[in-house]
Amino acid sequence: MIRKARALVGYLPPDQAVQVISGGIVPQSELDRGAAISVWERYRAAAESRDPIEAKSPVRELPSAYLDLASEFQRRPDVMQAFAPHQWSVGALDLTVPVISFQSLVHTDDAKQRVAGIDLDDPQALFNACLPEQEKVELPGGFDPSQNAFTVSSLNPNLRIASFELVDAGQATGLVKRIAGFTLSLGSSHIQVAEYRGRWMIRDGYHRLCGLIALGATVVPCIHIKARTFEETGAARPGFFGYEVLYSDRPPQLRDFLNDRQSLEVTTAAVRKVVRIRAEEFVVPV
Repeated sequence: MIRKARALVGYLPPDQAVQVISGGIVPQSELDRGAAISVWERYRAAAESRDPIEAKSPVRELPSAYLDLASEFQRRPDVMQAFAPHQWSVGALDLTVPVISFQSLVHTDDAKQRVAGIDLDDPQALFNACLPEQEKVELPGGFDPSQNAFTVSSLNPNLRIASFELVDAGQATGLVKRIAGFTLSLGSSHIQVAEYRGRWMIRDGYHRLCGLIALGATVVPCIHIKARTFEETGAARPGFFGYEVLYSDRPPQLRDFLNDRQSLEVTTAAVRKVVRIRAEEFVVPV
């Protein structure tokens, strides 16, 4: 399955950019590689020639129409648990102010689907789109008794093991069992902006934000995190632009995904996220 995407190839190293430009494969001929390098050089020049970014906060006070919704949102147990480690608040993101992107690619179909049918003039609808209810994990899975393994998968790349749980079950029958297992999560999926050392970057919600900008949105609800470390911004994970790029004079920006001069339309192969949980039995000397 092939998907269309927009990629900030001008900010990627040449070898990685060539692979992205070539649809996720490494060109086998020097001619194909040379053509991809020429494309990369054009976008690299555009990235280097843009105006330096201005250190200006895109976070605003939340408009009054959202205050009751934000109050209820902040009291939700799943929200309090998810953001307990952070210094955070609910605010408004001004999409007319440059905000940094540490993500290099956005799928255009996701950007459209995530915001399809949203009425920008309806505060409830816009709030729910930006800071939605917790997504239920209802995923098909299978147990392999020969391996004592349970496998589940999803096209949602946010599928992950969330926590380990010990649960007592069967009290009603008198046969109490201790069940040890893992909870699965599809992630918080909230629009988040991380602030760290005078820079503001999108921490989550790239596809919805690109879709909302395309619809004409200018101010949207968000979670504002004041990060205490670079790792807390979320940008330190593999596959994202690093510190040197994000703290340069001309870093990649969210709106670049809608700018033909800064982002290139590419194709990528669809992937499925797989989680496999396996139980093993063995003895150790005591």
